[in-house]
Amino acid sequence: MTNSVKLSTIDVAKDVLKEYGGAMRFEYREVSDGISIDAVYGDIGEVVIPDMIDGKPVREISAYAFSGKDINPDDGDGIEFRLAGDVLKSVTLPDTLEKIGELCFYQCYDLKSISLPNTAIEIGSDAFMNCKKLDTLFIRGSVKEPSSLRQILLQRTSATDVWFDDAAIHFSEYSEKYDLIGPAHIFELNIEGEGFRARKCFDGDVFDVGMYDTVFEKAKDTEDEKTLCKTAALRLSRPAGLTDEIKESYLDYLLSHMDVYLDDVIKHRDLSLIEGLGREGFLSDETVAIALKKMTAARWTEGVAKLLAWKSEWGKCNLCVM
Repeated sequence: MTNSVKLSTIDVAKDVLKEYGGAMRFEYREVSDGISIDAVYGDIGEVVIPDMIDGKPVREISAYAFSGKDINPDDGDGIEFRLAGDVLKSVTLPDTLEKIGELCFYQCYDLKSISLPNTAIEIGSDAFMNCKKLDTLFIRGSVKEPSSLRQILLQRTSATDVWFDDAAIHFSEYSEKYDLIGPAHIFELNIEGEGFRARKCFDGDVFDVGMYDTVFEKAKDTEDEKTLCKTAALRLSRPAGLTDEIKESYLDYLLSHMDVYLDDVIKHRDLSLIEGLGREGFLSDETVAIALKKMTAARWTEGVAKLLAWKSEWGKCNLCVM
């Protein structure tokens, strides 16, 4: 239970957000063991919440703090505006955080990514409802440590990429529906997609990569090639807990569908999906040449430049042939 002591407004120093080029103002309340954030104002949609405010740790993000419900994005002084709803693009949460309130990010339709600490944060009900573009989570820590990932995934059925320091995991989309059976009006839950099974791979609050890897063979029968390529590529790019046998299975699939994979990388202009593979030695010279040709045809000059720079750093490929 929180105790409201006062409502204050502070200005965060520009150097906190120097990589984004802006400063932010926080409305907050003091609670029993720190600070609870109620609202954020600024001039950009990338929010970074500091660990400390007014000498006290930030412990909570209040219910509806970033929600688009009943929020006028133009609220402010003409220079800054309320960072909520459609305005919000990404959020970096502090290491000190312990709780995210219910419906905190409700109707943040353009929110794409969240970075959070590798700790078991309490997640309020429907915290991410209608976050239709949220597809990436960055968890600062090892996949072998407890985190709040399980709680978040319980609220998410859409496709989500999760990046730990030592592992990268793709959770494919799944759907749930109730089918009416017979005249007795009995309803049966029907689940489609291996994403549901992948979301059950936890031992308490620790994600079980070994259990997750067993889902891949079953997913080959139901998931599309793009999804399977992304699953394989992410696991290979940050291979914590990956056995040699499973590594071979992922690699065989990816290499036999490399055209599909590269087309998807280029379509989404996402270099993170190829950099890790090269760093781990899974891209042959022939594959890199094909990727460069595709990027050039797509007029992706940034991709060409970065791939050439990375290639000179990666060293010898672990593959004799593609």
